[in-house]
Amino acid sequence: LARSYGRPPRIIPVLDYPVALAEKMAAWNERRLIRDLYDIWFYLRMGVSPDVPTLEKRLAKPEYSRRIKQSDRFKGKTAAVFYTYLREAAQTLTDESIQVELSDYLPAEEIAGLAMRFRAELVKL
Repeated sequence: LARSYGRPPRIIPVLDYPVALAEKMAAWNERRLIRDLYDIWFYLRMGVSPDVPTLEKRLAKPEYSRRIKQSDRFKGKTAAVFYTYLREAAQTLTDESIQVELSDYLPAEEIAGLAMRFRAELVKL
């Protein structure tokens, strides 16, 4: 493609899906953004399982956003405990809370029922 536009070819490094999912889970832990949950949901729908060593490495040394209160931080170390923590957090989601954060990215008809779909996929962890 690049050559057809007179540009030199480029190699674009990408992560394996399991590693990318683990990184996205760790990012959600550190930032608590619904867009991170959306990406997690997307990977899980594709049948991707997170790379446990990558996830546990990130969970061991999180770099929390200033907006995450000390009391809301994940205290565990293992992926299995984190999955439970993530599922419990998803129980508090509503379509309205998703709408607030993702309305610039998704049309309203795609947001409807998304909280329930998030929970349904997270159960598979």
